[in-house]
Amino acid sequence: MCHPGHVDDELRAQDWVTVTREQELAFLLSPRLPDMLEERGLRLVRLSEVRPHPSPGGGRMSEATPQ
Repeated sequence: MCHPGHVDDELRAQDWVTVTREQELAFLLSPRLPDMLEERGLRLVRLSEVRPHPSPGGGRMSEATPQ
């Protein structure tokens, strides 16, 4: 999961997770991203499409979505 976006003073005042937002946005907008995902058999999905699966280590849940 990521939270891409442009950071301004208003966002900085409301959310401490701002350092990576612009990096994530640049990565997601990269023209290389579709090829990188395809090479790895991955695809971007909405959180509502993710089904929870028990984590191999127990406790926390991991999420996986087969292509």
